[in-house]
Amino acid sequence: MTALELGGDAGGSLRVPAHFCGVFCLKPTDKTIPRYGMVPLPKQARGFLVNMAQPGPLGRSIDDLELLWQIIRGPDPSDFEIAPIAWRSPSGRSLEQLRFAWTDGFEGYVAGAETRELIAALATRVKRAGARVEKAAPAIHPRATEVFVQLQGALLGQDMPWPVRKMFPLLVGRGLLKGQPHMVRLLRRALRMKTQDYAAALAVKRAWVDDIEGFFGSHDVLLAPVSFGPAFKRCEQGSPLDFDGAMRPYNDYCWPYVGPFNASGHPALVMPLGTSKDGLPIGVQLVGPYWSEPELLHIARQLAPLSQGFETPQLR
Repeated sequence: MTALELGGDAGGSLRVPAHFCGVFCLKPTDKTIPRYGMVPLPKQARGFLVNMAQPGPLGRSIDDLELLWQIIRGPDPSDFEIAPIAWRSPSGRSLEQLRFAWTDGFEGYVAGAETRELIAALATRVKRAGARVEKAAPAIHPRATEVFVQLQGALLGQDMPWPVRKMFPLLVGRGLLKGQPHMVRLLRRALRMKTQDYAAALAVKRAWVDDIEGFFGSHDVLLAPVSFGPAFKRCEQGSPLDFDGAMRPYNDYCWPYVGPFNASGHPALVMPLGTSKDGLPIGVQLVGPYWSEPELLHIARQLAPLSQGFETPQLR
């Protein structure tokens, strides 16, 4: 209910609300926005890792996103890990000069019928506008799950008392990760990680990031779903959800489409694409190579007129 807003995205917490509400957001490249104040330091903590959690802007237009992103980006004394970056100006290329990849889902996680229809229609419009368009996506599972859970476990497990460390997987197994015992097992192991395990997780991430960057060597941007479908009805966390007539685990509705790019650290912009048959917003995710935020904003401006005429809700 504000003109501009800040959020933090460690597993879709910027992109999913933007998608569900029909607004714009930008999850910047990892470690380009100061994170001071985003994650409160636990009492008596001896140190604190902040993995994947990336602040970013939400707004009702692409101009809003760019304005706030330019204000918050870059180094600050509050967060010494944020290095100065010589941001390149957008290329200025027209759609005819751009190379698009698009997908309606990832391995084992194809989006719902309404989402697939809207993204395919956008890809067709982009192709008719003269762009090079290919249905393709980087391979992201199961390495995405492995890296995400290990890095999340390192963040959550630091200085965690052993009784809490033991109980926490049981609690999330009854809630967010209900119906996904493999994810609970990964989390249990991650909470017990030693230094060597953490280093190994970072090595897997590095190899995986290299693969995704290689994909962007032949594509300028990836168009992808943000979730299986539009916002679902309010329910208890962990309740099975309706996936076009099939009941599947709660966490599978959104995480498989957004979590992988938290784990890899790539920037992603979400913009409104259209509406479901029930009038609910559906967005599309634009993912680019590291430090490509100016180009993502430039591409989003050109794609906006090609959406299905969905108007962002106005404050009343």
